[in-house]
Amino acid sequence: MPRSSRRARAAVLAVALGGALGLSACSDDASVSAPASTAAQTSAAAPSSSAETPAATSAAPTSESAAPVEESTTTSTTAASPTTSASKGDMKVTPSGTTLKVGQPALIETRDGELFRVTPKTLAAAPDSDYAAANLDKADGTMYYLTFDVSNVGDVEGHVNRRYLHPKTDAGGMMGPKVLYGSTPACKGTAGDLAPGATQTNCYIYQIDGAPITDVEYAGSPQKLTWTK
Repeated sequence: MPRSSRRARAAVLAVALGGALGLSACSDDASVSAPASTAAQTSAAAPSSSAETPAATSAAPTSESAAPVEESTTTSTTAASPTTSASKGDMKVTPSGTTLKVGQPALIETRDGELFRVTPKTLAAAPDSDYAAANLDKADGTMYYLTFDVSNVGDVEGHVNRRYLHPKTDAGGMMGPKVLYGSTPACKGTAGDLAPGATQTNCYIYQIDGAPITDVEYAGSPQKLTWTK
């Protein structure tokens, strides 16, 4: 083979070899750059995930802050209880055996469940001129007028039995004073039942023999009360 042909073939071979090396270098560069791209993506994604974590954590106080609202509602409901307790306390029946002053009220409960607030106002001997109006003889005993305020604080109609509310005598109870029905110009009693929620001033008449009487009693069963001057 001529020497010039050898040189030409060698040149072609050199060019071909150079191109192959170039392609290999490009391929190597691509393989090297790929991890860099992956690392960049991984590195860029990491802050996003990290940034979302504080956002989720910051939502927790919002949920916790709702708890005090519920607690304040509970406190408000509890504060309303004393009001219900006070109303019931106002309706407490006066304990049996209590002694009060004339003019002080007492809450009386009858054996039939009627409730009355009773306030004796005065207990006084009637003037002599009233005996004729009541068709009474003073020789049989002194006539007394008992005036009192009464309120029906229960749920049913009723009245305070004059056989239980009367001047207090040594005999006590229903065996004491003589109960008189009717009225005089100075003591006009009201008969009949009192409606729930109604209030009135009433006057009962009694005739009692013996020493002057100044005290009033309620001798119901089982409640017994005394009012003194």
